[in-house]
Amino acid sequence: MFISGLVTSFNRAKEYGFMRQCDIQGGTLRTSGDDVFFHINNIDPLSLRYVNIGSVLHFEVIETDKGSKAINISSPLQSSQQKTNNILFS
Repeated sequence: MFISGLVTSFNRAKEYGFMRQCDIQGGTLRTSGDDVFFHINNIDPLSLRYVNIGSVLHFEVIETDKGSKAINISSPLQSSQQKTNNILFS
């Protein structure tokens, strides 16, 4: 099952980052849960240029011996820049 997540950190040089599950309620983006690790090898190549801190991505989660990991990552809006104005971390 695909879920949406907000990129909370991303290091292009090291090719990994973290994101947190999110949803939009009343025009405000709300995050919940723990951060999930991701590696650029799991990002759709067409979506890679949209991966920045604050980007919203779609992904699936698997559990590994090191914790949760995002796979099958894609951008819901590859054709336009993503901007997040209201972010609430919980």
